[in-house]
Amino acid sequence: MTNASDKFPPTEGAAYNVSAGVEFSDAMRIYMMTATALLGVAGIVLNSLVVATGLRFRQFRNSAHYAAAALSVAYLLDGSVRGPLTFARWLLLPRGPASEARCHVFSFTETLLLYACFLHLFVIAGDRYVAVMRPLQYGRLATGGRVAAASVGAWCVALALIVVCSSPSWTDGVPCFVNSGLEQYNVFTLSSFSLPAVVLLALYARIWRESRRQATRIAAVATGGGSGGVSLHRGTVTIGAILLVFMLSWVLFLALGVAQLLCACVPASAFEVAKFFISGNAVLNPLIFAVRSSRYRRAFYALLTGSHYTDDA
Repeated sequence: MTNASDKFPPTEGAAYNVSAGVEFSDAMRIYMMTATALLGVAGIVLNSLVVATGLRFRQFRNSAHYAAAALSVAYLLDGSVRGPLTFARWLLLPRGPASEARCHVFSFTETLLLYACFLHLFVIAGDRYVAVMRPLQYGRLATGGRVAAASVGAWCVALALIVVCSSPSWTDGVPCFVNSGLEQYNVFTLSSFSLPAVVLLALYARIWRESRRQATRIAAVATGGGSGGVSLHRGTVTIGAILLVFMLSWVLFLALGVAQLLCACVPASAFEVAKFFISGNAVLNPLIFAVRSSRYRRAFYALLTGSHYTDDA
C-alpha cells in the first residue's frame, strides 16, 4: 500500500520533504536559486516603495493606502524570510534528506507567510467595500487604526490555522503538516483557500456592481463629464486585478496538488513553476498599483529620484 506522504507533491507547505527522492539537476538548482534571489530582491524593493509612499507623502495617509501598505508589509516579510528559506532549500538539496525539524520550520514559516498575504486581500477588499457602499461614512468608518486591527487579525487567523493543521493529531505523525494525504489536503485547502476565495470573489462582485452603478450615475450628472465616477470605478478595477492575479497563481498550484494526489503523475518541476508564480505576486502587486494609478507612479518616481511629489497630473 502506497504511503500518502510518498504521493504528496512538494508543496509550499511540504517543500522541504526532499526524502521522497525528488532529484534536480545542478542546472535546475542554479536556475531556481538565481530566480529566487532576483524575485526576492525585486519584491522587497517594490513593496518597500509602497510602504515608503505613505511614510513620505502625507497625501497617501489614508485607509486605502494603509490597506495596500499592510499587504506590502506582508509581502516584505514573505520576501525577507521565505525567500532566503527557499534559496537555502535549493542550496541544501544535494546534502541529503531534510531533517524533520528543518522540514517543520520551513513548511510552517512558508505557509504562514503565504496565507497571511492571502488574508490581507480581505483587508483591501474590505476598505474598498466601505468606500463604495458607504461613501458618506467612509472617512469615519475606515481609519488607520481599524486597518491596523484588521491586519493584525489576518496574521492571527493565519497563525491559528497553521498551528491547528500542523498539530500531531492532524498530521498523524507525518512530517510537513499538509503532507498526510488526500483527505487532509482537501480539508486544508477547502478551509484555508477555497471557501475564503469564494467569499472574497462574492464580496468583490458586489463591490464591482455598485461601483459601476455609481460611476454611471456620477458621469450622468457631473457637469462637463466629471471624473469622480471614473476614479471610483478605476480603483475597484485595480483591486480586481490584484485579486485575479493572486487567484490564478493559486488555482494552478492547487490543481496540480489534487492531480498529484489522484494519479501521482505530476512532475516536480511543474510544482516549482507553480510556486514561482505564487511568489511573483509580491512583484506584481506594486506594479499593478503603478500601472493603474498615476499617483503611485509619480510617488514611486519621486522616491527613486528624490524629486518633489505633487498630486497635480
